[in-house]
Amino acid sequence: MQAWLLVVFGILGAMLVDAFGVRATALSALSVSVVSRGLLAFGRSRETMTFALLGLSPFGEAVLSTGIYTVALKKLTTRANRAFAFGIQYGVFNLSGALADVAADMLRPHDFKLPDWLPRSVLGGYTHMSGLRVHVLVTWFAVLAALAVVVPLLFDSMVVPTEETDRPEGRAAAAFPTSSSGGYSSPPPFTPAELASLRDRATAEERTRGFLIARAPKAKPPLP
Repeated sequence: MQAWLLVVFGILGAMLVDAFGVRATALSALSVSVVSRGLLAFGRSRETMTFALLGLSPFGEAVLSTGIYTVALKKLTTRANRAFAFGIQYGVFNLSGALADVAADMLRPHDFKLPDWLPRSVLGGYTHMSGLRVHVLVTWFAVLAALAVVVPLLFDSMVVPTEETDRPEGRAAAAFPTSSSGGYSSPPPFTPAELASLRDRATAEERTRGFLIARAPKAKPPLP
């Protein structure tokens, strides 16, 4: 059942990125993941574990996997560097998965006594934790670290071609696909006047490489 939920929420994640932007989607998914991992690490009842695995975890994990790691990555890259970016993402994703499997196998046979100075009320009353629960606890801290990075550093930005043409030439031709949206991977959230202003302010380096990085506005312009 969880596999089906991951598929459904993965599709939903792609839609959320287009509708609400990369930052809002990442904050929502990571916040849900923090709660679900916390329940798995500190929960004591079967109902709590079931709710975390089937109610919260599919949303957080699938939205991050499909919505952020796939759709958002495409939004923030050009054709020239997209394959390299996806290659790095794929390599890191598989390396972390392999390391997590090895760590889980190493921790599984062991139990760990928690330090006496840790507040028992915060840890659900635990004095000892199994190896697998410690493993989940480590991933909980990893998700917290990711959320701490996203809050101050991740914003809705997009790649904007410096040439106002549906068929960019020169270096821009290698970077942007030809499409009805004028070379964008998604319809631009800027008005024509805003796009013209961005291109007028482009630096010589940005004009040479054929694109610039712009912070997307909070509200999208109305469709014509």
